[in-house]
Amino acid sequence: MIYIGIFLFASLAINFFYRTINLFIKMNRLTYSEQTKHSFRCSSCNQRYTLSGPETRQLSKGALRIKKSTPKRQVTFIKFACPTCGNYANQEKLFDLNTTKALGNVRIQMDAYQAPLILDFLLKGVLPIIIVVPFLKLFV
Repeated sequence: MIYIGIFLFASLAINFFYRTINLFIKMNRLTYSEQTKHSFRCSSCNQRYTLSGPETRQLSKGALRIKKSTPKRQVTFIKFACPTCGNYANQEKLFDLNTTKALGNVRIQMDAYQAPLILDFLLKGVLPIIIVVPFLKLFV
């Protein structure tokens, strides 16, 4: 019985780590793909503009990143030259979902294209652990 519990735990751990690595690989590919659009707001001219994935990668590669977090708000800045005004200033990254709840303990910054990937990870990586862990006590 103990071997079944060990095998079950090992398979859950392998599945979780496989799904985690797969999530990061897919998210990185999708973030910088040609179809992905990123929204920014220039702090100098206060204009909103969008860039494609390769343009964002080129402009933000090696750029200074600033994350400001307060209990009620979080903002991410990337410092590069604004395409509209040409000034080298902080560019605020505008996310589709930017939520701060529970006095800053829960923070989510996510674009719409990331939601299906995270949902897939939760269903195939985390949910099996939540379902099987109570039954592991029977085997150990």
